[in-house]
Amino acid sequence: MIKKSIASYVKIIEISYETFVWVKISKELTGTENDYIICNVYLPPYRSSFFKVHDVDLFYELETQIIKYSDECPNIFVFGDFNARTAHLNDFVENDLLHDSILDRVGELFAYVADETLPDRSNPDPGTNDYGTKLINLCKCSGLRILNGRHEGSLANDYTYSGPKGMSVIDYLLTRSSNFDIVSKFITCNFTTYSDHAPLHIQFKTNFSIKCNGVQSNFVDAEASKFFRWNEEYKDMCRNALLINSDNIKSTLQNIEAESQDEMDSCVNDFTHQFH
Repeated sequence: MIKKSIASYVKIIEISYETFVWVKISKELTGTENDYIICNVYLPPYRSSFFKVHDVDLFYELETQIIKYSDECPNIFVFGDFNARTAHLNDFVENDLLHDSILDRVGELFAYVADETLPDRSNPDPGTNDYGTKLINLCKCSGLRILNGRHEGSLANDYTYSGPKGMSVIDYLLTRSSNFDIVSKFITCNFTTYSDHAPLHIQFKTNFSIKCNGVQSNFVDAEASKFFRWNEEYKDMCRNALLINSDNIKSTLQNIEAESQDEMDSCVNDFTHQFH
């Protein structure tokens, strides 16, 4: 879902096989030199019925699209469910520096840039699988790197999936190492009852910010945005309002239908009106 206040700055530019959704966030919103291009990924397991319908190598397709959009914009971010277990495999080419004698021979033909050696990733999952190997190869070929286990604060170093066979890390955020600093927050959140995947909370740095009612915000339209601070004095009032309206709240939640932004807004309004 895209907030109405920023919808004009966000554009879906491509959807492939219903597994890759590419979105462009305008530099007019971020206040940066370049747009942000983000790909939300879901790679079905190799035994999925998806491959009975589509005869395709999704890793090859993803790599092709990453290279295409990298030519347009340096700020590429790819994240989602890759169903890939990578343990502590290096996502860069080791010992990639060429000897000076070789550089002297090829330097006039092309500019060779060696892979940067990055610090080890902190990964609680020691397992690997075929998709993990493919993801590592994609990183080496595309120049993107895994941010899980490398982000400052160590809040993205945890398991992302809990299934009948145990816990693993199969959800990732990929970007160039030069873009690591653009990601201001990257958190593997707690598991919920709604999914066997832990939500990934990702926040990007921008140079665009405003203040509304003394609260810092990245919303575009300050007049359309309202902010409220919690006041401890109203704790009992809030509790009583929840108790009094519990039946109406339950009915509202049971009848939620949110397949579009307008329906989501309507659901939020219905819920809010229970307390008026």
